[in-house]
Order: sequence, then C-alpha cells, then structure tokens
Amino acid sequence: LDNSKVFFSSDMMVHARPDNHVVVKMLSDRTASLEMGIGLETQNYHVGDGSVLMRIEGHEFEKAFATSVMTSVPGTTAEQKTGMPTQARTGTTNSNNSFAGGVTDGRSMVGAFDLNKAQAYSTIRANKSYFFHDDIYGFMGSGIRQDGTVNGEIWTTLNQVERRTDVTYNVGSGNVVVPLGRNSVRNFNDIEKPVWFFQDGFGYIIVPQSPIDLKMWAEVRTGSWRLVNSRDSAS
Repeated sequence: LDNSKVFFSSDMMVHARPDNHVVVKMLSDRTASLEMGIGLETQNYHVGDGSVLMRIEGHEFEKAFATSVMTSVPGTTAEQKTGMPTQARTGTTNSNNSFAGGVTDGRSMVGAFDLNKAQAYSTIRANKSYFFHDDIYGFMGSGIRQDGTVNGEIWTTLNQVERRTDVTYNVGSGNVVVPLGRNSVRNFNDIEKPVWFFQDGFGYIIVPQSPIDLKMWAEVRTGSWRLVNSRDSAS
C-alpha cells in the first residue's frame, strides 16, 4: 500500500506507506461510532472519538487490547471515569457536530473534527486535527473543555500498544532508558518545552503551547479477553 485516502461516508482516514500505516476514526452527526453488541466489542465506546491506530510491523495491538485502558484509546481525548456504556443504543445520534472531514492528494493528508458526542456519559468538547506526510504524523488539540460536572481527569492519549523494546525518553534532563522488562510509571508536571519518547520504532515529540502534565506507563499488565468479548476465554 502506498496511498492516502479519506472515507467521507464514515469519517475515516487511512494513510498507508510501505513501512507504516495509520487509521483515524472521527465522528459527526452523519456517521456512527464503532459497533457494540450484546457481550461483543463492549469496550468500543471511545474508539470512534478521533482514535489514531498506528502500525509499522502490524503487531502493535495484537496482544494489547485485553490489557488496555479503554478510556485511553490512542488519539482520543476523554475523561478518565468509570461507567462507560457497553451496549450501543440504536436509533440515537452519536455526535452533535457536523464539522468533520479531510482532504488529500494521495500523498499528504489533513483532517479535523469537532468532538461533541451526544450521549450524556460524554461531556468533553475539543477541536482535533491530523496531519500526515510520508512517515511524519502531526496531531493537534485545542479548545478542550468539559460541559458538566468533572468526574475524572481529562487525558489525550498518544499511544497504548504492546511493549516490545526499551523505552527511551528525554523530558529536559537528558536521555533516560527504561529497559524492556522493567516497570516504570512516571508523572512529569508543568512541561513547557518540547520533549520526546521512543519505543518500538515510533518516536513521539510533544510541543506544548502552555504548561502540561504528562504520564508515562511502561509496565507488565495482565488482563482478560473476556472484558472485550464475553464469548472469549478469560485467559
């Protein structure tokens, strides 16, 4: 594959190159989020909220979903709280916004949407935009706010994949390496200058416009596929 494509009818974008691949799923009042059924794909609620699934080898999410925090889907901005709906409601509007879309010449691509879901569980509003050229991806968020009572922290998640290599990062005090197999959970507060992280072929550069807090997890997790699909084994 070597092309970029905007799928207007589903508010999706695909940017594919021979050595990397990314899919973006947005929402509008013309489209629906991902399917959920009775016991099937019950953790899909946030997957359509501007998710960004990036791959190089294709294995990045192979073992990750059973242990993933599904309020922190890569690319999404979401409140970290319990009570996530696990059953899709048919006949309801998934999103209040009409603005969502993208444009591409087949090589480079840009897209954007206004995050404004219709369900009462979702109170986050944000402007999200995406930029792609070859193996460089850029993501921006602005106007992040909450309509309603704050029940949890608001996170924008860069990625949440299987950990297969060392993690290297620099937040202003020199390079730090977390060897594969060693757990490290770090909070970085009031970050004002660009910082970077690297793991399994992906490099992440964060350029704050105002002071931000960052969280990094590099850890061994256990989970159950039954949380994703009740028909699966618990192992």
